[in-house]
Amino acid sequence: ESIFRSFDWLNISIFKEGNVHINLNIDMKEPDTNRQMILSESNSTAFGKPLIYGPSGIQNFNDRSTDLVVQDEDFFIHLISEEGEKVFSQQIPEPVISEVHQIDFYKNGKLQLVFATKNFIYALDRYGNLLPGYPVPMVENKEIAYLNVLDYDNNRNYRLFVATNDGELFLFDKEGQILDGWEPNDNDSGPLSYRPGHHREAGLGDFMISLHNNGKLNLYNRRGEVKAGGGVVLGNGIGTGYAIEEGSNNEPSKIVTINEVGEVLKLNFKGEVTYRNQLLRPDTDTRFSLVNDQRNSDYVWVVEEYNKLKVLRPNEQLLFDMNIPSNDLEFKYFSFGEGNKIFAVLDKVQDFAYLYNGKGQLINQKPISVSQSLWIHFSGSDNVYTLVTLYGDKLYEYKIPL
Repeated sequence: ESIFRSFDWLNISIFKEGNVHINLNIDMKEPDTNRQMILSESNSTAFGKPLIYGPSGIQNFNDRSTDLVVQDEDFFIHLISEEGEKVFSQQIPEPVISEVHQIDFYKNGKLQLVFATKNFIYALDRYGNLLPGYPVPMVENKEIAYLNVLDYDNNRNYRLFVATNDGELFLFDKEGQILDGWEPNDNDSGPLSYRPGHHREAGLGDFMISLHNNGKLNLYNRRGEVKAGGGVVLGNGIGTGYAIEEGSNNEPSKIVTINEVGEVLKLNFKGEVTYRNQLLRPDTDTRFSLVNDQRNSDYVWVVEEYNKLKVLRPNEQLLFDMNIPSNDLEFKYFSFGEGNKIFAVLDKVQDFAYLYNGKGQLINQKPISVSQSLWIHFSGSDNVYTLVTLYGDKLYEYKIPL
């Protein structure tokens, strides 16, 4: 999938008579990642106010380019085109606290933005206008911690899956109506460690997933009823997310995570732990994380020791390590197929970012200044990465040729 996604355009024709002739010329060789990449600023956009959120990359439905969403300290949402042009600026009352999702609300091929503040769910069209019925207010005295957008059957009948700060789960339809069984689903498991999700497993049906800080993994059906295997405890605490390893060759899919003491855990959708391995834990202050890529199709393990950072592949083999004197780090992982991977370490104390390629080699010898976060997208036709960062009141764009 990741290889096909690296194409900007792909056309497959099927003849009326039923004959199919497809010729694909794909270079399957890994790029030469030993060569030093050159980081050069190509563009910048000033907003006049410090930026507090973003950049979040979304798809422009007109030409499939990447647009960017940011928010400034006056809570204006700005949509920026790939060429650096401001598409719209729309003020809302609060900071954005979720990822920016996209939906096709009208089922006409045009995409809209969906995101959450602590008290509302917003949906804006490409011109900054609110969709009908939005913003959707959160239930009184409840605050949103996570928002996920689900489309069970890829039929654009979206569901908005919300977790509160207390760990209660709400499920809305795309018009903002709360669905039966989720009014809320009060599971008594406490705050979540990651946004709630959905998975469909062959032979077992649909699963609504919530992973909690106390180490509990809950599995529900779409009506909010606990499914067999749900309610399993994966340790005394979990402070990170989870990934799903899709099944193949009659092997079931697995939920993968790591608890606070460094146990890697894999379990199937019957709630059975099928793999458990303790990573090296030099001291009790060592922190462990699972970091998903931008599409939730790949992940890495991160081990934070005193002034040292280790990044491990999914098979738990070392990818790279680095010395970094900071205890406030954020991690971003971008995967565009074999050989096209970038792992970013954001030092939130010094406002620096360090980039590493898929072989663990440092890309930028000089740290990049980043005050919020960063986003990376890849053009297969141009064979170039585009890195977008925020610093102060400006959005910066860098080109990284392969």
